[in-house]
Amino acid sequence: MKTLPGGTCDFAPPYLTIGKSDITFSASASDADGNLKYLHLKVWRTGYASSPLHDADHATNSTGAMTAFTMPWASFTHGVTYSWSVYSKDAEGATSAWGPPNTTSVCQFTVDHTAPSTPEVESSTFPASAYDSDVWSTVTFGTAGQFTFKPNGTATEVKEYQYSFNTAFDKKALPNTVDGHAPDPAHPINSGEAAVTLKPPHAGPSVLYVRSADSSGNISGVKKYQFNVKPSAELDTAGDVTGDKVPDMYTIDPEGNLALYAKTLGTDRLHFWMPAAYTTADGPAKPVADGYWTGALITHNGDWLPGDGIQDLVARMDDDGKLYMYPGDGYGGFDVNERREVLLPTGAPAASSLTQILSVGDVTGDGRPDMLATAGSTLWAFTGYTGVSFETATQLSGDDWTLRDLVYVGQIAGDAAVDLVYRTDTTGRVFLRKGKIHASGTGTNLFSFAVQTASADGTDFIYGTSGWHVVDIPIVIGSPDVTGDSIPDVWALRSDGNAVIYPGSSTAALSTTNMFNIINSSVGTSWSGYKAIG
Repeated sequence: MKTLPGGTCDFAPPYLTIGKSDITFSASASDADGNLKYLHLKVWRTGYASSPLHDADHATNSTGAMTAFTMPWASFTHGVTYSWSVYSKDAEGATSAWGPPNTTSVCQFTVDHTAPSTPEVESSTFPASAYDSDVWSTVTFGTAGQFTFKPNGTATEVKEYQYSFNTAFDKKALPNTVDGHAPDPAHPINSGEAAVTLKPPHAGPSVLYVRSADSSGNISGVKKYQFNVKPSAELDTAGDVTGDKVPDMYTIDPEGNLALYAKTLGTDRLHFWMPAAYTTADGPAKPVADGYWTGALITHNGDWLPGDGIQDLVARMDDDGKLYMYPGDGYGGFDVNERREVLLPTGAPAASSLTQILSVGDVTGDGRPDMLATAGSTLWAFTGYTGVSFETATQLSGDDWTLRDLVYVGQIAGDAAVDLVYRTDTTGRVFLRKGKIHASGTGTNLFSFAVQTASADGTDFIYGTSGWHVVDIPIVIGSPDVTGDSIPDVWALRSDGNAVIYPGSSTAALSTTNMFNIINSSVGTSWSGYKAIG
């Protein structure tokens, strides 16, 4: 789904801006039965869907593309935001959901008859992916490539392009230049274009922000050029699925879809996501149906498919109540057709009774991933993973875990043992329980997590002092370090849909002074209603 000018459908603010130009709409689709007949295009002023500017079927060609439809610039009012969407219809009258796919949002753009149009961006090295998780860069993470900025209108209206991999727009490129120099025969560009060589800051789903400015100082709308960077060949580190050694995060949205958000080292927010689940059950890969992950418990932190060095996902599914390992594909995604059931040993609670699961890496020192879980009021440790089952299930609870949440297990206090972070809804606090090294000298004694008197300090440390009730922070989860200080951090999803990270500390409580936003509705992102993070 694209407009010209404008480019790929933009369904999250800030929306792209289109200047004083006729607007051409195009879209394409496919039909498993091979009898696609129409694409239905609807265009309306945002907020006035019942009074569309255009609402009609358009014939498709043999490739599934509709005949491009152009609306004159005079059809649109300066300063107004417009919406558009498309659905497909086959010869038998069956219709699809409204596009774009994988979201309930619609495409939007703002008309500005005084500003330059939002520029176009192209890169053969980092091709645009939009919402297609099958399109990846031709090079691996750590390699630079060229991006070309195009005026998307009259070439003379652009004085400069402003760009960055965040929203600071701290870099500039002049038209008719290649990396700041005049083009030469080996690097030709068209009039008004600028080419720059850039190295994306992380692997996986990425975004480059570009805008243009004219000689009067008018600023265009922002082009969000979305692309996927192929991970490097290095083995994944804990929590990292994109090969840049920074842990990433998976979410389950209100529609029951699994998505990957790639994190950059430091305090930058999360800019882009990609669908993380697909199936090859019927041949070529295709997205799983909406709702596949509804009710699932998810966690990732370790290589559960021995020997491939790739982070995998563990999930307790709601539809059948079973525990599964979903092997990672090396690109941050999972083919659900390849999942393997994880069997629990005799004496363990039924997988269907688990209320939380947390992959904790190798806690026991046997070289195999371990897992903590709660079943109602009890805390359990699952160890001795063989690739298909756990050898041992150990009940640890001397405490009641009914109103507690497992947050993280890792080295926080600074010694060789791993520590447990949990949240209790009773007091609205987060606690740190310091682990003890096992008497054998290998691994952590899991029973030091059972009650605070068994821990290294004999008492729990108040790690989050107040304001951590479930009603205020529905989901809280930890991850390996994302800030660069080697101490695990805490992610918190707030009730308003915003999400923040609290940098961890080995000596002090989590501080609101140091926390930073990663998802914020003020810049058009929200996790409102999200069901899981892991």
